[in-house]
Amino acid sequence: MSTQENFGPKEEHLIEEYKEACADIRHYGNFRSWQMTAFIAITGAGMNVVFSDNASKNEAYQLILALLGVIVAIAFFILDRRAIVYSDAYIERGKLIEGELHLDKLRTGVPSTWFKARHAALVIYWGTIIAWFMVICTILCSKA
Repeated sequence: MSTQENFGPKEEHLIEEYKEACADIRHYGNFRSWQMTAFIAITGAGMNVVFSDNASKNEAYQLILALLGVIVAIAFFILDRRAIVYSDAYIERGKLIEGELHLDKLRTGVPSTWFKARHAALVIYWGTIIAWFMVICTILCSKA
């Protein structure tokens, strides 16, 4: 904390809660970074397998892998949204505590832009889901 005031028991409790909220915000930020890395690796491996020479000989196998790709993308998308909800809740709680303690770290924070990291994640997840559906359509159309 930037102030060196002597706080009472209530303020000390709020400071501990504030520290915990900030730690939780960092946790969910790190979790989302790890999650995106894992998602990109899994998706890349899945695409590689679907388009491998062995898989291209068996359209049913390709179709099953592509459907699994859609399921994985949707699951990671849901995990990302939940992490954002939790993180936002801790940010809001931190802002309330800051108001009581007269602090301004979360309330003033980094200036926001029109395109945030969460929007980039949406583009990646939905772009991947659409790509998997395009793969499925290509597999099904090649049978016709």
